Amino acid sequence: MVLELAATDRRCLLHVFATFDAGGPQVRTLEVMRVASAQWRHLIVAADGRTGASSLLTARHNAEVFAMPRASSTSAGVRRILAIARSKKADAILTYNWGAMDGVFAALFGRVPLVHHEEVVPVEERGTASVRRNLVRRVALPRATSLVVPSTTMRDRATRMWRVPEHKVRFIPNGIDTNVLPISVGRAANGPLRIGCVAHLRPEKNVQRLIRAFSMLNGLDAQLCIVGNGPMREECVRVARVHGVTSRAEFVGHADNTSNWYRQFDLFALPSDDEQMPLAILEAMAHGLPVVATDVGDVRRMLPSPQRAFVVPIGPETDSAMARALAELLRSEQLRQLLGKANREHAVNHHSLRECARSYEQAWNTACGLTHAKIANGAG
Repeated sequence: MVLELAATDRRCLLHVFATFDAGGPQVRTLEVMRVASAQWRHLIVAADGRTGASSLLTARHNAEVFAMPRASSTSAGVRRILAIARSKKADAILTYNWGAMDGVFAALFGRVPLVHHEEVVPVEERGTASVRRNLVRRVALPRATSLVVPSTTMRDRATRMWRVPEHKVRFIPNGIDTNVLPISVGRAANGPLRIGCVAHLRPEKNVQRLIRAFSMLNGLDAQLCIVGNGPMREECVRVARVHGVTSRAEFVGHADNTSNWYRQFDLFALPSDDEQMPLAILEAMAHGLPVVATDVGDVRRMLPSPQRAFVVPIGPETDSAMARALAELLRSEQLRQLLGKANREHAVNHHSLRECARSYEQAWNTACGLTHAKIANGAG
């Protein structure tokens, strides 16, 4: 039986996250949904039942969230996800990182087109790769319609380590909304300069490193503002206390509207042990902020040339190198202004959210086209 599908029919995408608390992949996906065309209907599964990012949803997202109880086994998780996909008639399943592998198996076993995303290296896989996990990826990921990665380092990992065919790997650089007002340079002339960090406080973000570097800024009138929450918050507060900067370090917690905070910073710092193409740096760039960051993933590549001198290597001297970079920027308003302007221009020219969304929609259309072709051929 051949079914004619009206052009106005909305195609249904089932997104599977290990958690739907606010983090880089969740926020990026919601931003892409927000500016994508109206043809899509989105279902979001939080495999651990946590749905903190739901507060960011609007009617424009056309999304429904499922807080799935944590599965007792892989087979139980696969069955639950596949049941949702079938009951909601999902055209494709989209999965995000290792924590969503139950969704990968659900798509493969249920013969639903799969778009998988890999954008972080889990803590337990750093240094020596996980043999078991990589074997699973080698078996499963080449069968996906597409594997989406946000960095060249992850693209190389996918083809070399997981043996995904090059034609299936889609490198889509992160994009951000650049329709934000840049900061007013020099606005803190009558008070301490503010070093800002926006990050989910997970181990790989290593915000403790930034706190230690901040404690080395002797004689400089500065404050540290950390926006974000997570399992490492108490440890970060402890490190601030141990290093004597509690009175100058502010822990804001989670904020839905981070743009308001970027506009209060004089410079931005991200001290991570692992990143690919961090949205927080792109957001800081869009707001016209100079950046100090660790040299991980594609961080160096995503910044304009003048800014790369403030990307510090990971190693025994990282804390002091970050402190020196922060101090140099704190001492020179002219330098902050120069780098902030270069960063904003680079973000506008190379990291448009709409261009990013168009690339994602191409991947979605490819996957959903397989579903519709199957229906048209009578295989549905």
